[in-house]
Amino acid sequence: MIAVGFFAKTGSAVAVAVAADPRPRLVDRAVLDLAPGVERFVYHAAQALGRDAARSVRDSTRRIERAARAGVEEFLRDKDVGSAAIVGHTLDMPASLEVILGSHSLVHTAEGVLYRAALADALAARGVAPVLVAPDELARHGWVLEALGKVPSPWRKEHKDATLAAASLLALTPGPRGARARAPRTARATRTRPPA
Repeated sequence: MIAVGFFAKTGSAVAVAVAADPRPRLVDRAVLDLAPGVERFVYHAAQALGRDAARSVRDSTRRIERAARAGVEEFLRDKDVGSAAIVGHTLDMPASLEVILGSHSLVHTAEGVLYRAALADALAARGVAPVLVAPDELARHGWVLEALGKVPSPWRKEHKDATLAAASLLALTPGPRGARARAPRTARATRTRPPA
């Protein structure tokens, strides 16, 4: 069984596939372009648009969702994926568009939610219900990185976090002979649609 993990960034996402047979094994990794031809700072750009802000956010969101579907489809192709994780706290927009655009911190939050939600929708469209894994939950699976050994570049924090999120779904446990697989977690991510 393969679990995939995603770490969304503004305009892109790191995708990692991990298997347990029975030790953790890195199957694949990629960077997905989630904003081709789109201003990646969607809400920042909308702040300057006044009445056209809602239309701009809606149009950009649709293009980002299409890019996420295409990227996820390509990444999952030819993989026997049993579960998926997205690193993050929520898929819910923090407030209405008007309130978001009036707050610099909410603009940043909304942009993070936008990209995570696009990934979640793309995974659901493929029949894989994603699980949100909070960043502070990743450390308890840190031993998986040691079990993987030396991984060639690029191997940044985003790759490691996506790997740990995926491994958390495989519920690997360290043992005297390496990792063993257990049944995967079942909590699912849910979200509300972004404000238009």
